[in-house]
Amino acid sequence: MPVKGEPWQLWIGGRKITSDIAKQIYSAVHNQNGLQYWLTKPDVSQEVVEAVDWKAVGRSMKSVPRGRRVFVTKHTAGMCGVGKFMRQWKQWEKDQCPRCGMPEDAAHVWTCKDAGAQEVWSKSLASVELSLRKWNMDPTVLHVIITYLKSWHTGETVSYQPPCYLEAVLKEQCTIGWHRFYVGWLSPQWEIIQQNYYNVTRSNKTGKRWVSALIQKLWDMAWDLWEHRKGVLH
Repeated sequence: MPVKGEPWQLWIGGRKITSDIAKQIYSAVHNQNGLQYWLTKPDVSQEVVEAVDWKAVGRSMKSVPRGRRVFVTKHTAGMCGVGKFMRQWKQWEKDQCPRCGMPEDAAHVWTCKDAGAQEVWSKSLASVELSLRKWNMDPTVLHVIITYLKSWHTGETVSYQPPCYLEAVLKEQCTIGWHRFYVGWLSPQWEIIQQNYYNVTRSNKTGKRWVSALIQKLWDMAWDLWEHRKGVLH
């Protein structure tokens, strides 16, 4: 409804914009370009793009330093200083991982079978699990997340039969991919399930903050493995 004396109005997607106008315009213009970029990736479909909780990713990005945002963006896109690109950029003669000697792309950094890398992974995952316990999260959800992360990392198939209330979120997350979960691409249903648990336990915590904290903790894991890999190289 027009407001008397209002010089002009800005509407985006059927919603009237009343604050953060520059930010809202930027998002409206560039968000679609970003989504279109991901659709050029062979393992990212329209179904995957529509299933990701992009708002949670955005909140998490705002909460970390710029250097970490650059790191996450480059490694999620896969275009970073790993063997694959160092060879393409003619900086290296081979594309070998400095830890295990196998061909190295961005995904390999997280799943490298080098003993040192495995130790870093185990310690980082234990740190994530400890943090999740401190956040008073649903213990079944905690078990499921740790189980599926371990499965993705080892390449083994999960034989766990989840309770009914987790079947939908697991189906959607498997569509997105657990390798994507690791870099923050979560189903929005995780937040809803955790919020329901907080409501039942009468906790003053929120599922929204829990999801953002989880994503940042996963990024910390990724950073630890990258730092280890750089340490071996240099």
